[in-house]
Amino acid sequence: SPCWKAKPMARWVDDAKPFGRALSSAEDRLLASSLEQLPCHLYGFAETRLPQAGWNQVGCFLAYSGPPAQGARPAAGCALWLRTGMPIQSPHGPAYFSKDSAVVVHSSPTRLLVNLDCGPLCLQVLVMHAPHYQRPLAEIEEWWTRTTDIVSPLTHATRPLIVLADANATIGSRTSRCVGPAGAQNEGPTGVRLHRFMEALSLCAPSTFHGRTDEHGAWARPGA
Repeated sequence: SPCWKAKPMARWVDDAKPFGRALSSAEDRLLASSLEQLPCHLYGFAETRLPQAGWNQVGCFLAYSGPPAQGARPAAGCALWLRTGMPIQSPHGPAYFSKDSAVVVHSSPTRLLVNLDCGPLCLQVLVMHAPHYQRPLAEIEEWWTRTTDIVSPLTHATRPLIVLADANATIGSRTSRCVGPAGAQNEGPTGVRLHRFMEALSLCAPSTFHGRTDEHGAWARPGA
């Protein structure tokens, strides 16, 4: 379930009413058709920069967006896309995401927390975008502390939490039950706070444990 930075994503609706500035439907369809080729049920986006929070049907995806940061131009913003046409298998037969599957329980410019219920699936998904490591350390500390304070009381033992994050952090040089040694990088100041967040919420980074994947690090467009 990847988390990517994105350009503003098409036309969104809130209570079925169109609003805001939109990209062309062609760009919207191109993004959706590209994601349809991948075998994932969930996609997280950061830097969506949409003018308002809302939801929309984008091809075979249900798209939920958080609000932008206040300012002259939309900034920040997180989004969660759910694949509606891909079955979730269970002993009782396949289930599919629908609008009734999702309830947004927290929404802010850099955090979007959604409860998902679909067939046997009962979980929470947090899409988040942490401050860049070059921001002042006090700002970074406040953001991670606030995120823990927001998310902790909204979690439940019977509803596992999946985090799709642009964490702007490196981890691996200090291992724990949350972080393994695979693909290790030096745990810098932002990594310390990411690690602390995972410990507080009993999370782990699966790709840091051997045998999970051979791919590590952040994707960058060719030539970047």
